[in-house]
Amino acid sequence: MRSKPRSARRASPRTLTGVAHLLRVHPVPHDRDNLLAVTEHLLRHFAAAAGKLAPALSEDAARFLAARHWTLDDLARRLARAVVANRGSLITATDLRE
Repeated sequence: MRSKPRSARRASPRTLTGVAHLLRVHPVPHDRDNLLAVTEHLLRHFAAAAGKLAPALSEDAARFLAARHWTLDDLARRLARAVVANRGSLITATDLRE
């Protein structure tokens, strides 16, 4: 019996962060505009992989992200979990806390 094609499988944080291991050592730009651009790109990527519409980022979530220094791997893992767990159209700071 053949397994489902990759596109038909359910997404999980583990499969969604598979690409991040390639860029593990690179820090994410800390200035707010670039950080939010990277974050929005990752949200769209993970939402598409999960078969969802990309959620928006709330202002409190943006402040939460801007208050920390992130590696791409850490940011991608946190966002992937938030996208998979999120049932609405907005990611909040609460969704991003571990």
